[in-house]
Amino acid sequence: MADTDGTQIYKNALPLIAVVMMASGILVKSVPLESRRPVDPQRLALVHAGRQDVEARLWEDPFTAIRGIKGETPGKRCDEAMKDREHHRLALRKSIENRTARGDAVSVLAVTVLGGPYFEEGEARRRSRYAVVSALLQTGWEPVSEDKLGYVWTLESCIEPASARWAPELLPYEWFRIDASGEGASRAPRRDLLVLWVDESSIARRPLRGIERVVELLAVPCPSLPELSGPDKAVRKFSDCPGRSAPEAKPAASLARRCNWGEGVEDRRVIFGRPLPWCETRVIGPATSDPLERLVRELAQAPRSATPADWLRFYSSGATAPLEIGDVSFAKAGPEDPKTLKDLFAQRVVRLTATDDKLIDAFTEELGRRLADPTPFSRIRDRLQNRSPICGSTVVVVSEGDTSYAREFRLRFTGKRFGKCREGNFPRIVPVNYLRGLDGVLPSGAGAPVSFRRTGFR
Repeated sequence: MADTDGTQIYKNALPLIAVVMMASGILVKSVPLESRRPVDPQRLALVHAGRQDVEARLWEDPFTAIRGIKGETPGKRCDEAMKDREHHRLALRKSIENRTARGDAVSVLAVTVLGGPYFEEGEARRRSRYAVVSALLQTGWEPVSEDKLGYVWTLESCIEPASARWAPELLPYEWFRIDASGEGASRAPRRDLLVLWVDESSIARRPLRGIERVVELLAVPCPSLPELSGPDKAVRKFSDCPGRSAPEAKPAASLARRCNWGEGVEDRRVIFGRPLPWCETRVIGPATSDPLERLVRELAQAPRSATPADWLRFYSSGATAPLEIGDVSFAKAGPEDPKTLKDLFAQRVVRLTATDDKLIDAFTEELGRRLADPTPFSRIRDRLQNRSPICGSTVVVVSEGDTSYAREFRLRFTGKRFGKCREGNFPRIVPVNYLRGLDGVLPSGAGAPVSFRRTGFR
């Protein structure tokens, strides 16, 4: 009887409980689901000197490392750099030296990225880092710290005049490694990879000279001042040389053997008056076409650079402009003849992306394939007359109006590219451009006057 009464009470209470739960559901504020990934992280946690100490996940913008920089002018950033001895370039140089001394095979990978403050440039940097890190993980490399970046001051902001600055003022970096395999005498040395994130606009005037300056800053204790032509002479506001008390670490084994340079290559090769500091330097860049063109002119003007071509090479994955190295404009840039200049370019640069002219040719061919026959027998007529089915048609090219790439494409894509069309029967090209929509994100300092050399940190 007692069980029956208890069951009856429970059944009678169910509607009351439901009403209470419904009422409480109305009164409780619903919390929307939000992603925990920060859109634009501003919090920095600096912990260790000379290490990767800035919080940043592997997919984040590599320039997150320099968000805490407060100086708005090179002079103020120079003062800030002088006080921040924990991020001096010599700390990173010592880290490279210690790895080499213990017998590791060290390589350097510099990735040039757009350093501007706008949303699309930040997105490009995130995509570049995601691609580079993904490729390294797929090939067996492991991040030394998967949630932190490092950075060092190059102290280029302390050099006057501004035309004597060749490298970025700050260098974000991260280390990767592959552990040794094998046992005993056959055990391979551990491989270390230093990835540097380089603001391309800071080296755009002379890309090769800019990368070589970065190498010099990381390889030489007391780097030289850049030489200038004319009456101006570069001056440095400080002494960047370390004390003589700390001896340099000596390599544990031959660098040529650890780096697998092959037969006949010894450790005698020098850069900046010193032996090669690590196995190789590879550059993913230039990311745009203008610096690549300046690199060709640089090779024409100064064919004998400070670094061997097989030790420092560029892999251009973003530049798409076709370069006619035998063109008169390049021939006038220096004393080298076109054939020699082509050889120098082939030794120093590997292009990984199809050029604009090849893209337009493929685009033109694809248009001819996709064009529907206006009449049942038009394709037979085109084949008999050896003409393209697009002749006499109208082609509308819709492109962005605020990018140089799109404008260059419109200039190159003309009706005369359809060579099988007779005179007067070329397709009519109608260009239509549009302005990209607002992204709603303003860079820091928007509305302030912009100096001639400012597009980020110089």
